[in-house]
Amino acid sequence: MCTTNDKPFLTYEQQLQKLSDKGLAIPSHDKAIELLKKHSYFALISGYKKPFKSKSGIYKPNTGLDDIYSLYTFDDTLRTVILRNILKVEKHIKSLISYSFCETYGEDQQQYLNATKYNYSPSNQSDINDLIGRLSKIASDPKDYSYIQHQLHCHGNIPLWVMMKALTLGTVSKFYSFLPQNIQAKVSIEFQYIT
Repeated sequence: MCTTNDKPFLTYEQQLQKLSDKGLAIPSHDKAIELLKKHSYFALISGYKKPFKSKSGIYKPNTGLDDIYSLYTFDDTLRTVILRNILKVEKHIKSLISYSFCETYGEDQQQYLNATKYNYSPSNQSDINDLIGRLSKIASDPKDYSYIQHQLHCHGNIPLWVMMKALTLGTVSKFYSFLPQNIQAKVSIEFQYIT
């Protein structure tokens, strides 16, 4: 149980002193202050110090702030590269799914809100109903999606390719997993590595 404030506010100078007291080398005082201003102690130090500390809580010999910053930078770069590529895959898969589904069933929103258009079985009945419930909620109350409101107001219908933009990758993955095999096959054949 935490009752005391064991993480009080510290000035940049005090933060550096705390790090120095625990054996962390700080080659450039000014650069260290700039790093703390730019990234914060919590984001930079708290998240990346563990590999550099001994069991006693003191930094391992010859460990400097630059070592922690290098790990932070590597992690940030890796996250950026992964996210950028996940977004490319997400856009591509959404496009293929909506195209293949609408090519088979048409663009009327009632098609993707109809359980018979999915690979409906007793084992996945509840999950498909949940998916249709999520899609129905967005279609019936699109207040968070101006493009869906526009589509509904102007055309009285939300085609799947419009709905797809509002769906998370997790929901799209479920959507795909419940599609009939012939539509899954169309998507799979068209899906290619994206550069």
